[in-house]
Amino acid sequence: MGLEAGEFPRPFPALEAILFFLILFFPPEVNPLIFPLIVLVSLLIFIKKGIFPGTHWLLFSLSLIITLFFYPSAISFYYVSLFLVSSAFIFLPPFDKKSPLIPLWTVSLYGVYQLLNWPSLSSIVVETKLFEVTKGIISQIRLFSRFALPTTFGAILGIFLPLVLEDSRKRVSSRALAGLMIFLILMTRSLGAILVSALSLGVYFYMKGKKKIVLGIFVLGLILSFAMILVRGSEIRKHPSWKLRAIHWQKSIVSFVQRPVTGIGWRRFPSFSRRFLKKGEPESLYVHNAFLQFLTEGGVVPLIGIFILMLGFRKRKKISPVYLAGAAGWILHNFIDIGFYFSSVALLGGLFFTGIWEPEEKNKKWTVFIILMILSTVPFIERSRLSSLKWAVIKQEKVEVSKLDRFLFSYDDEAQIYLFKYAEDASYLERSIEIYPENPYPYYLLSLYELEQGNLRRAEMMAKTCLLLYPESNEAKKILEAIEKNED
Repeated sequence: MGLEAGEFPRPFPALEAILFFLILFFPPEVNPLIFPLIVLVSLLIFIKKGIFPGTHWLLFSLSLIITLFFYPSAISFYYVSLFLVSSAFIFLPPFDKKSPLIPLWTVSLYGVYQLLNWPSLSSIVVETKLFEVTKGIISQIRLFSRFALPTTFGAILGIFLPLVLEDSRKRVSSRALAGLMIFLILMTRSLGAILVSALSLGVYFYMKGKKKIVLGIFVLGLILSFAMILVRGSEIRKHPSWKLRAIHWQKSIVSFVQRPVTGIGWRRFPSFSRRFLKKGEPESLYVHNAFLQFLTEGGVVPLIGIFILMLGFRKRKKISPVYLAGAAGWILHNFIDIGFYFSSVALLGGLFFTGIWEPEEKNKKWTVFIILMILSTVPFIERSRLSSLKWAVIKQEKVEVSKLDRFLFSYDDEAQIYLFKYAEDASYLERSIEIYPENPYPYYLLSLYELEQGNLRRAEMMAKTCLLLYPESNEAKKILEAIEKNED
């Protein structure tokens, strides 16, 4: 039952609808246990249609796996698994354009429900200082709890907007859905979501030959962007997004130059880049340019893997405006935000590119592919378990230190703050430094611990090491000041 070259039958629309529903309504970055189910549904599609990634994809996967030998950790396994599966999605047949409509209705109506019943969302947020940013977004009615950030929610709607408009020529219900999606995009009050939506719509209408509409979208996008700046005036003046992104991009490039071959390690950007921060510059978990962060953290090895992967594709003879518009919006979102570091965005990117590229080869010996896909679910299952432990620690519930994964918590400053209260000794901090010596935070906590134990010399050494890695650490400076006063 072989497939002829260029023959790509569509999968079951029901399986596709389930796949989109899982990704859109249960984003794996918020619901990690959904990821194994997403992999299972996609495997059913692959197996039924007999289409499997070939040698190019396996070599790309190998380039990702190599990075695990440089920096082995639970977080590294998590991101490698995500990139592995989302890249495999590119090999799926082009999706039926009706498949995402019901999931989009579901997500949009849920968004309206939250707008009408907002207090219910506040109750799920833990009342600690760690969540001031989240609480601030909630107070502005900008966060949709199914998604990690309002920008992500708005950008995903913008990516799908051309698809809904394409269907609206046939169905009145799709016109209503398009209007609802535009309303929700505006309600996110996200400049990134507006830019992504404008680009997606612009590419869609340009492909349709309606250049006057493209000009109108460009003008409307500018007007809405200025309107958002006015609406969020004090917030944007205090934290101008373009300026903050420029700082993160610069720090990312500087970090990459330090280790161009091996990269700095997955999810290590925030702690690694602290040493390059100048006075008053903010920290960030993300570069807010997914491509740049991928290069900085992964190095040139997975970048070479991407080029190898691209060699296994050719452009389709006929490209639907829907796929091209969605892919364009997806690319822009990755240039200006977290992008494919969120599971839902990564997977949706793979699905949209199915309509642009066509695999040149299909692997008949697909056993390795299936094994890798199944193994990729393990980090997400483990992350769900560890996340529950982390939440227990953050909520100051008693948790046995032995149950906590050192690989995960060596990256997680928030968890270390609370773990510090429960540990009988500082051995977990020493283990954290052993795993990741470039992270300044364990040095600060260790200096605090040694200060409490009366070991002033060791406390001073740890505080100074923290300052070498993070010159703007006020906490470490206060410890040194306390030691000097004690000596006087």
